[in-house]
Amino acid sequence: MLTGALGLLTIRAARAIEVGMSADELAARLKEWIPKAGIRVSVQTLKYIIRSGRVSPMKSFIARTLDLKPIIALDDQGKAVLFSKSFTEKGCSKKLIRDIERMLRKNKIWEYTITHAANPGTANYFASEMERITGKKPLYLEHVSPVLVAQAGPGVVCISYLLQ
Repeated sequence: MLTGALGLLTIRAARAIEVGMSADELAARLKEWIPKAGIRVSVQTLKYIIRSGRVSPMKSFIARTLDLKPIIALDDQGKAVLFSKSFTEKGCSKKLIRDIERMLRKNKIWEYTITHAANPGTANYFASEMERITGKKPLYLEHVSPVLVAQAGPGVVCISYLLQ
């Protein structure tokens, strides 16, 4: 999940180096940029997250019973946390976009990316909604790594962003 956010930080650092930023300046700026990186991940099922042991047995029972569709985000320490949930993928997608709209009322986005696992429909929906909100196309829209699919399951879609 973190690869998109790390990729954005790497690209921002590379662009800063291209325009002549020194190593000391870059180190200072990275300290400012890292807290501005984030992700929102739409997961179709908790099944794979439950298998990984990241969800308690009680929460997993409730989630499976209700067939919840979670949204994963990063907390202040960079750990993946359950941000929100919905009963449908469509509801989950709408909640995720509303959250980003709220966030962007106070912040401007530098760049964002969208990655997905065999879910181009939702990925393209997020790309069009993000373009509507930000006025920018995603830096890239690609398939996620197999590691994310193993941990979060097929159908996962991730919006990674870096704020200005």
